[in-house]
Amino acid sequence: MAATGLDPAALVDWLAPNEIDMTGEPETFVRLREGRRLMVLRHEREGCPFLVEDVCSVHPHRPLACATFPYDLDLGLGGEPVVIGLAGASCVPRGPPDVMRVADCLNRMRAELADYARRVTEWNRRQRRRLRLARLPEDTDRLFAFLARARSLSAIPRPAGAAVDFAGSIASDRR
Repeated sequence: MAATGLDPAALVDWLAPNEIDMTGEPETFVRLREGRRLMVLRHEREGCPFLVEDVCSVHPHRPLACATFPYDLDLGLGGEPVVIGLAGASCVPRGPPDVMRVADCLNRMRAELADYARRVTEWNRRQRRRLRLARLPEDTDRLFAFLARARSLSAIPRPAGAAVDFAGSIASDRR
């Protein structure tokens, strides 16, 4: 991870399905030697390891989930985007949220999550193939290499007709 200089393995924890409620998001469970796991940011003393005296030490490079926290987006009665605060958030931002900035960050985060889910699906397919060949699933180092390789391939520009919609899915112009 370029922003921190740390190995990605030092930044994450792996949760088993019984350790977290992932209702509606099962596609992000990764098949590893230890079984199905969900990759999450490692926390220290119940908080983010990058919070130093209540200040984000990687602020310019923070993940999109951090950039939008503690907000989510909903649609108002007229279909317009409405920012809602998440209940129980530990931090309270100063002033009202910038709806368009929050909407932009959330749309980019949803697109990133959809892309990650596609990569995890391909990884899991690869691991199921290994099991059918009586081979063990690969380890986390191989997963990180797989994700990095897929990320470098995704840096290739999208076709002109591709767009990201409100829900974060990739929509392309059907011709």
